[in-house]
Formats: sequence, C-alpha cells, structure tokens
Amino acid sequence: MKLVDSSLSKIRVFLFSKDYLSTLLIVAGVGLAIALRVSFFSFISSDFSVYIDPWFVYLKEHGIFGLRDPFSNYAPAYLYLMYIASLVFSWLDNVSAVKLLAVICDLLCAWYVYKIVLLKYERGPVPLFAFFAILFAPTVVLNGSCWGQADIFFTTALIASLYFLLARREIAAFTALGLAVSFKLQGIFVLPLFIALALKRQVYWKNFIYLPYVYLLSILPAWILGRSLWDLFTIYFQQANTWPILTMNAPNMYTWFSNDYYDLFMPVGLILAASIVFLLILLVYKSPKKLSNPLIIQIACLSALVMPYFLPKMHDRYFFLADVLSIVLVFYYPRFWWAALITIFSSLSTYLVFLFGTTIFPPEYYSLLLLIVMIFLARDLIVSLFRDRFYPDHFML
Repeated sequence: MKLVDSSLSKIRVFLFSKDYLSTLLIVAGVGLAIALRVSFFSFISSDFSVYIDPWFVYLKEHGIFGLRDPFSNYAPAYLYLMYIASLVFSWLDNVSAVKLLAVICDLLCAWYVYKIVLLKYERGPVPLFAFFAILFAPTVVLNGSCWGQADIFFTTALIASLYFLLARREIAAFTALGLAVSFKLQGIFVLPLFIALALKRQVYWKNFIYLPYVYLLSILPAWILGRSLWDLFTIYFQQANTWPILTMNAPNMYTWFSNDYYDLFMPVGLILAASIVFLLILLVYKSPKKLSNPLIIQIACLSALVMPYFLPKMHDRYFFLADVLSIVLVFYYPRFWWAALITIFSSLSTYLVFLFGTTIFPPEYYSLLLLIVMIFLARDLIVSLFRDRFYPDHFML
C-alpha cells in the first residue's frame, strides 16, 4: 500500500510540475496553431485554382519526369517539394497536400525565430512568446494555409540564415541565403545586410560563392531530367516580365502612381531602389561600430521593408518577410512594438482585399504608414551606428 501511495505521489508531482505544465501548454498552443490552419484548408483562392493546383496535378500525372517540362514559372526548389508532397501526402486531396507543406514550414520558421530570440533571452519564457507570435501572426497563418502561397519557404530559409549569422556559423548562413534565393528571388531582400557585413569584414567575401553554388545545385535535378538549362537560368527574368504593372496591390510607393506611367517609373524605380539600398549599405559601412546581433536584426528588418517598398512590380505578399522580421525586431527592441503592428496590419490589408474582397482603408494610407515606420527605423539605426557623434540617447524613441 505504501508503494502504491508513493507511486501516486510521484505521478501527481510530475503531472503538476512546472515542466510538465509548460510542455502541455506548448503542445496545446502548437495544436491550436495547426487546427487554425487546417480550418482554412477548404478555402481555395484564385491563385491556387489557376496556378498552383494545375502545377500539382501535372506533377501527379507525370511523376518525377514532369520536372523536365516548363509547366510552371516557379523555381525548381518549390516544385521538388510539390512532387514530394504528391507522393507523401497522396492520401490527401490536392489542396490539403500543398497547404500541409506550408504548415510544416510555418513551424520550422517559428522554431528558428525561437532560436534567434533565445540568443538574447537564455532563460525564461520570452523565446516561446516569439515562437507563438510567429505561429499566430495573421499573415503567416493566411499566406500558406488560406492563400496557398509559398512565401514561407524562402522566408524560413532567410530566418535560418539570420540565425546562423547571429550564431557565427557563417557558411551555414550563406548556404541558407542561397537556398532562399533558390526558392524565390525575394531571397535577396536581406542581401544588403550581407554586403554591409562583408564590407566591414565581419563575414568573408568568398562565402558569397555559396549563393550561385546552392542555386546551381537546386536546378541540377531538373536539368538532369531534361529541362533546358537556359530556361532554368532565366526563370526569374520570366517572372519579372509576366505582369507589366507597377504594383500588384503592394502597399508601397507606387500606389500613388497610375500604371499609365509604367514605362517611365519602371526604370526610375529600379534606380531609386538601388540608390536607397546603396545608401543603406554605405551608412553601415561608414559606421565605426562593429555590428552587434541587435543591429544586424534591425538592418535586416529595414532592408526587408525598403526593398519591396521602393522596387516596382511588387506583389501584395512581398512584405511577408518584413512581417516576420518585425516580430523578431520587437523582441530585441521592444520600443518598436508599434512598428510591427503597422507593418503586419498594412500587409494584412492586402490579403483581405485579394482573398475576401474587404477593403478597410485605401492602399495609399498603408503606404504612408510604412514610410513612417521606415523613417523611424532608419533614424534610430543612424543614431545607433554613430552614437558617439550624438548626445546619449539623442533622437531615440
């Protein structure tokens, strides 16, 4: 009897221990995040029905040899995942199989954000708050599970790259950056950060070779199967020339201009974006400071905002990376909570328009809000980089 009482006592201690309850809460939170996503699986966007579903059907019908055909204008890396999903999730309908890929990647992205925040908060629950902030961020939930889009794949690779960079695992950081570019050209959105770090000799120039190297590896299977090498090298040029529109509902500066001026603002916009990126890199390079982890995160977030804001031909989803990085930014700079809210809300507004036909405010309003966010982030960054030339805390929020 004493043995039974002792065993029951130990079980009670375990069940009501802090570690057990924490694990239970984490499992419950992840379960809710997955359930929320699954509840959106029945929604089929026009993008999914016109593009993604036919691609998936093509791969199911033609198998691995379908990868040699130019049936999609997406890079092969994503098509490989679709092919794997067609095999592994063959028991699911097409919509669920494709969207389940995004759900898995959502969890992986949240894990790397957890790891990034863990570098600052080695003890306590803060990294877990960051983990769940990503899982329940509205645009993260809607992008893959509702819209059926693939932005989480290149974003996860970039977040992993940022983690490896902060953890001083340089080769892994460049490899992950190359993987991001292999999924989507938007992987270059944090390239200014890497260039600035190389100029300041905090990373090696030679490691940039991993970008084309990883991309070459990513197209190799499709080429071996018979796809044209020229076609594989020019996929992103084909994408860029698909829609002659200044902005595809992205809340950037081009919401203020008529598409009648496309031929004028297209080259001007490219030069303007390149100029602003150059100034950002020059600003960081001229700073006497070595870039700390918080500064690296701040530059990455600013870069992820600047690129889609000033580049023409951006789609409504292209602030997705900025959404995720703005959450990371808050955990390193809590004073920028308002910047994260504005960034995510502005991005979410475009989702609501496309998916549900709901317009809260005209897109020009969000364009102005994002411009304000960038101005304040840039001002704060300048003071942080050149603090010795200012009075302490001067201009800081």
